[in-house]
Amino acid sequence: MIFRLLLLFACGGADAPSAPAPEPAQATPASPPAPPSLRDLEGYQRELYILEKRLEHAHQRMGTRPHDQVQKLHTASALLARQRLSGDLEDIAKAQTLVDRVAETAPDTPGLASLQASLLAKRHRFREALAIYETLPDSRDNRIARASMRFELGAYEPALDELKAIATADTKVDPHLLGSIAVREGKLGRFEEAEATMEQARSNYFNRAERWPVAWQHLMLGLMALDRSDTL
Repeated sequence: MIFRLLLLFACGGADAPSAPAPEPAQATPASPPAPPSLRDLEGYQRELYILEKRLEHAHQRMGTRPHDQVQKLHTASALLARQRLSGDLEDIAKAQTLVDRVAETAPDTPGLASLQASLLAKRHRFREALAIYETLPDSRDNRIARASMRFELGAYEPALDELKAIATADTKVDPHLLGSIAVREGKLGRFEEAEATMEQARSNYFNRAERWPVAWQHLMLGLMALDRSDTL
């Protein structure tokens, strides 16, 4: 009997026990995509990347120097720079938190009052911002800030004349100031003057490392074109 069973197995007449199936090969996990580099980006994404890196470095320095009040203000400035490009209001709130912290612990920190005024202007509290700017030294930047606040408060012609006088006195063309003047000329309906001033600003901007002001200039020209069509 045993001999017959062995013979059946040898001849394939009965199912021989099968070998265990091999374990399925485990898939190798995909590598995470490499983070983008500056040379991979263009336009808005490139400028935002530059500002993100600036802010990242500012946060790192603030972490290693927690009692450095000036560094907190530098970080707040970086947040406001990013907000100008992204429009994210949360950056204003974060900058305000840092500025308030410095004001509580070291109110005499250089640059604090100017940032406080900038944050007030961001919230359209122009009269309060002007009150601070009027306490600051009579520097070129502070004169520009005062004239800008006075324009927003309705003193259009004197404020615009002051901005133009500063631009005329400059030994080197300032495209940022010219752009600001062009925007205000457009608000007063002087579209041909505004376009000429903005073109002068564009043609004198040579900073290849930071191109977002050029995009801003194009945006302002587009908005002025819309305003102009509404008045026709």
